[in-house]
Amino acid sequence: MSAGEGEIATAWHPTATSDRHRLRLQFDWQQDRHQLQLWRDVEAAGEVASELLLISEEGTPNNRWPPSPPLQSLAIEERGEQTVALAVGMAGGAHWSASIETLPEPLALRFDYACRLNEEPAFLGSTFRIAETIPEQAVSAMDFVGGKQELAAGSLRITSDPPIASNSVLVARWQFTLRYVATNA
Repeated sequence: MSAGEGEIATAWHPTATSDRHRLRLQFDWQQDRHQLQLWRDVEAAGEVASELLLISEEGTPNNRWPPSPPLQSLAIEERGEQTVALAVGMAGGAHWSASIETLPEPLALRFDYACRLNEEPAFLGSTFRIAETIPEQAVSAMDFVGGKQELAAGSLRITSDPPIASNSVLVARWQFTLRYVATNA
């Protein structure tokens, strides 16, 4: 799938109030790449309400080093009880790949990115806007494991380690796990 939309979602998990919730990552086609939108779905009394949490910042087709990996081709696979999104893309002289998977633990997604590049990047990582309807302190209800995180001015940046040389090209990889920590749910 190179355009259009797709999504992966964690399994439903009970809340303290006998409702249930899950995380859902939606891939929405914007210009020439997929924008990631992280939602929390809550099911109560047979009705599902969705709360937007994070939106990836994508940049433009002219950005040599976009704020997030430019994922242009997407495939979604079921692997047992887990769902995996595999994606690739390119910008400037760099090529990105991504694997984003649901985890068996409740409300958790693992992100694994790699980038092959020919020069030192101005920025390499993932950038998310915190949804306007979510107070910035609500991001503290999410647990990010791995990567270097920076939270500032309604934005979350997760940066890669410096690239390493491999066969005359540079390679960078960054991984992080996002867990929604239900405080009152």
